[in-house]
Amino acid sequence: MDAGTYTKYWDGLDDKGQTVASANYDVRLLANNVSYSWEGVIGNSSFGNSQGNGLQRAFLHAQGMAIAGNYAYYGAGYAEGNPSQAKLALSSPQQRMDFFPKGSTDQATLFVATDGKLVYWAGYDGYNNGNNWFVFATRTSDDGEQSFASGQPLKMTMGRTYASAIDVINGAAGVVTGMAVQKNGKYLFVSHKSRHQIRVLDKTTGNLVQSLFFNDAAGLAVDGQDNLWVINGNTVSRFTVNNDGTLGKAELSLAGLQTPMALAVSPDNQTLLVADGGSSQQVKAFSNSTGASVWTFGQPGGYRTDPTVADDKFYFSDVSGLINDTFLAFAPDGSFWVGDSGNYRMQHYSAGRSFVDRIMYLQNNYSCFIDQNNPNRLLSEFQEFAIDYTKPLGGTNGSWTLAKNWRASVPANYFEKLTINHTYITNIFRDVLTLSNGRVYGFLRRFNDNKWVLAELPSKGPLRITKVAFDAQNRYTYHIASDGSLRQSVNNLNGTSGLSSGSRAG
Repeated sequence: MDAGTYTKYWDGLDDKGQTVASANYDVRLLANNVSYSWEGVIGNSSFGNSQGNGLQRAFLHAQGMAIAGNYAYYGAGYAEGNPSQAKLALSSPQQRMDFFPKGSTDQATLFVATDGKLVYWAGYDGYNNGNNWFVFATRTSDDGEQSFASGQPLKMTMGRTYASAIDVINGAAGVVTGMAVQKNGKYLFVSHKSRHQIRVLDKTTGNLVQSLFFNDAAGLAVDGQDNLWVINGNTVSRFTVNNDGTLGKAELSLAGLQTPMALAVSPDNQTLLVADGGSSQQVKAFSNSTGASVWTFGQPGGYRTDPTVADDKFYFSDVSGLINDTFLAFAPDGSFWVGDSGNYRMQHYSAGRSFVDRIMYLQNNYSCFIDQNNPNRLLSEFQEFAIDYTKPLGGTNGSWTLAKNWRASVPANYFEKLTINHTYITNIFRDVLTLSNGRVYGFLRRFNDNKWVLAELPSKGPLRITKVAFDAQNRYTYHIASDGSLRQSVNNLNGTSGLSSGSRAG
């Protein structure tokens, strides 16, 4: 009704048509004039720099990258109902360009390689949980799908049919663990660690030429002379490639590595980069001709002892096993990109290792909490953002800053692994609050005994997990109130629900 005075009569019945007991009643009209306006996005660097579907975003963080000419091509792993394959112009990296229309769950791309003419995409049927592994290719000239003489049609469980898939392996043993292609030569190399193989394919026909034994074959790279660099366990070695696709003896082997995870060779063929995980979490450069160490970039250990986020600090792996990937990719000018996987970032550095730019977007997210007593602290999963409410939300204007990443010091039993490459990360740092003494606490879910555990987020140093724990009867049973008191909801108590209050946290 419009504003004004009206006379109305009530028939004495409730909404179910039952007579209401005779009594005096007040009739009260509740209304509001609230309107909602979209303010922006936190944790996405492309917001405000791109429009519409051009925003950088995906179900998972970027998994692999290869650069040809003025474009970088990257895969985003499992992508539910969206393409996993995308590209960006090096001149405008915040703008995502898709290859295929949305609406189906197709290949989950983990590795990307290019010889400048074709882009090769390696991964699995995204809806089949890692039981169909294959490679397909697109042309850099028009982004159309390439046909191979030895290719085969391959139907995705909930998606498209690839017209010409190669290196098709069914079953979990087909997991791809690395890929590289010769620029001038004729071979494509695909690692399959579970099969102890590097499979050598004719990059033009797709025909399988060789299956080479490597016990722990993983990351691969091809240098400017079409030699092959191989990560085999914790060893990184360079091999010449024979005309028949076999390899010569190892010419060089690198020293000083902990857990090598990814490789890339510079455009001038002088430098090999290695992303070293484990206790290192650094990018290490070696001479491509002698194997001598040239430089090391990144803070030792990454985020294991200090959650403070920095541009000279990397997160390549952790005990959960779900952050266990990265990539390296050189641009034509000698600058390079690093997959800072645990921070959900793609970091760009100059040839001299100066920070240039980043692409950041949050992957699938099932946990988000604001500090009850300090709204400038936003927790998204294990990442903590500092929010500046004086600025409109934007991608790069300082309205939000990734300040901390608490994940690296979290024990393995606090992660719920559900599928091949991700978890449902729920209720992380639930009920976060800053107490009057300045200390910050929140609840974490411990999965091996199903308990809610009180954890402290200290001002300095890693996460401190206390010995205070409560049975997780259901995920909403216990709460920490803004005054620090512990509250428990009680369900099914004589058919009612209640709330009890206990001692203060901390």
